[in-house]
Amino acid sequence: MKIISIITILFLAFATNILADDFTDFYPRSFTETDDGENVIVIGSSNISELALVFDAENFTYYSFEIVELSRPFLEIKPIINSKNKLLGYSTENHIIIYNYATGDNVKIFELDYNIYNVEFSNDGKLLYYNDREKNVLELYSIETGELIESRNIGLVDDGYELKGINSYYEQIVLAKEDSIAFYSIEADSIVLKDKFAPFNRIEFFDHGRIFSVNTYDSLLISKTQDLSIEYRFENSFGLLNVGLSSNLNYLYLLGIEDNTHSITDLRTDSIIFMNKYTDESFTPHYLSPNGEVAVGKQKTFYYCGRYAEMPSERKKLYIYDWKNKRRFRPIPNTYIMNPRGAVFSEDNSKVAVGGDLTTIIDRNEEFVQFVYNEGTPKLFLDNSSLISYEEEGQLNFYDIETEELNKTLNISLSGDVEYHYSITNRMIVAFNSDSLKVFDYDKWTLDSEYSFDEIGLDSNAKWDGDFGLTSYSEGKISRFDLSDKTLEINTMKDIPEGLLFYDFSPNGRYVLGMTNKFTVILYDYLFEKHKILNIDIDRYNPNSKIISVNLVGNLPIMFFSFLDSPIQTREINWTYDFDFNTSKVTLFYPYGIYYNSEYTSQFTMTCPNRIKLTKLRDPISSVNTEVVTENTIYPNPTSSHIYLDKLGVNRLTNLRIYNSYGKVVMDIGTTFSTDKLNVEELPTGVYFLKTDEIQASFVKE
Repeated sequence: MKIISIITILFLAFATNILADDFTDFYPRSFTETDDGENVIVIGSSNISELALVFDAENFTYYSFEIVELSRPFLEIKPIINSKNKLLGYSTENHIIIYNYATGDNVKIFELDYNIYNVEFSNDGKLLYYNDREKNVLELYSIETGELIESRNIGLVDDGYELKGINSYYEQIVLAKEDSIAFYSIEADSIVLKDKFAPFNRIEFFDHGRIFSVNTYDSLLISKTQDLSIEYRFENSFGLLNVGLSSNLNYLYLLGIEDNTHSITDLRTDSIIFMNKYTDESFTPHYLSPNGEVAVGKQKTFYYCGRYAEMPSERKKLYIYDWKNKRRFRPIPNTYIMNPRGAVFSEDNSKVAVGGDLTTIIDRNEEFVQFVYNEGTPKLFLDNSSLISYEEEGQLNFYDIETEELNKTLNISLSGDVEYHYSITNRMIVAFNSDSLKVFDYDKWTLDSEYSFDEIGLDSNAKWDGDFGLTSYSEGKISRFDLSDKTLEINTMKDIPEGLLFYDFSPNGRYVLGMTNKFTVILYDYLFEKHKILNIDIDRYNPNSKIISVNLVGNLPIMFFSFLDSPIQTREINWTYDFDFNTSKVTLFYPYGIYYNSEYTSQFTMTCPNRIKLTKLRDPISSVNTEVVTENTIYPNPTSSHIYLDKLGVNRLTNLRIYNSYGKVVMDIGTTFSTDKLNVEELPTGVYFLKTDEIQASFVKE
């Protein structure tokens, strides 16, 4: 036998939460639990590498470490455990790899001549017991040195007995022949027990070796190791795919092959406490908590995303299941979001609620916060993240996320696709579809006003502007309806290039994006009333490339451009261009959900199949090459409190306004003002634009 040199593996320890970027894809393959009942350990793979995940079933905390990928761990071979020395061992095609699961350090790698199912640690954790079935011998290896200490021939093997398992607690080898069973003591080198027993193929030990279970042709037997007496017998005419016992032996899990039923039985009362039909997408437990209420296992899921949603890919995800309440409790890693169907920011932007087969709430660091057991798509997330709402039969129902009880209800009664937003400034809930708008008073919980788009002068493509109202675009005009004072402001595009085909506009009404031909893009800035042209060179991919979408990134002067590099190929190219900095970036992924917070300062993106990304957006600078009057006009610049306008000739200025970088009016001075000194102390840090009918200028607030 060859011993591969020890490899030090970087140990990545995470407490309750695991980083989203690192573990969005973790697929479990083999399970085991420590013999002291403290941990469940799962071997699996992620986007990054092969991993071992150590899960504390009592405290619901876990961490992971990277394992050596000489070849993938065998699916059907349960990892071996020695809790005294914190050893974890798993089998691959031709290796046994041993780790210290408390530190993540690799201890030894044994290269085998023949893969074997019967491998175990000695009770003291110093030896590796290895049954070489080709040689019909038991081999004892030193874990510390990797050297072969002894190779034993067991006499009963010559009599037709086969080695079936190893009871490391008692240092015994289990052998079976037809209807006989024998226990061989490694220490005494002798048979300590031999008797008649039902034929079986598989044996598992529990309760520190004092109890074992075997699956016979027609029964599941749970027996005592000391005298082979049968504690429980369960009829097994339907065959068993999986068997599990809780660590205190009070609960038994069975999964039938033929009747596709899995169940949990309370052995103290001999009663079934849970039964459910097994389907391709149902949960398969591999560990039961001592109280029988929680299980750890995997669930088969299918991803319907990308260009070919009719050809889903299959994955098995790791889950905790709350049997008492008969629902999924938490997936592991906790950033996994099963079949996401939309997202919404909380009004304070501290959290994001992502809809799916259940609602997942994450914080600003993309770390898991909690689940809400509603399968709908969240629409609003209010009251300091205490209320979450769903659209249900024409109503907007708000649930308390702690109790999950229905808290409030609004009768919306709008048809079609309805958007919902919350105005922090006006404390209003706004609901609108393609032709109507309803405004609700959040404090009184009543309908405040309702409008048709025609009567307030908006087009059907209206967007929520972030807090004050709605913006729409039509025929070179941006129309902005302010809900606070019920006024409509219309800005007309000047010097429109011929042949402009409209594609998108920013919700704040500052930018309009269009194209004049196949790959010539126009970005118009209403704040400066100028436009900038960009020629997109994608012929380098394929001259027959097909455009999928052209959009702006929130309120930023950044174009998101998606196209196929060939009509007959599957690769989708996503390309962004920043008009502020004249930079571009090409990414290869499938975005199927992009969401913004109310101020469009943060972006939440979901990509196929389940990666999530929360990005803080920067302030825009200026999308066009325009000359702004700054020298000897506004001073001091930068400023922390006041600006002076005496160089501008205040007596000749009309309609003076100050805009932030997103194009929102933050100060409306009007036509007449008595002083050339303006107090800007209350303005947040950033770039601001001063604009009148006569001039425009910029300054920086520190």
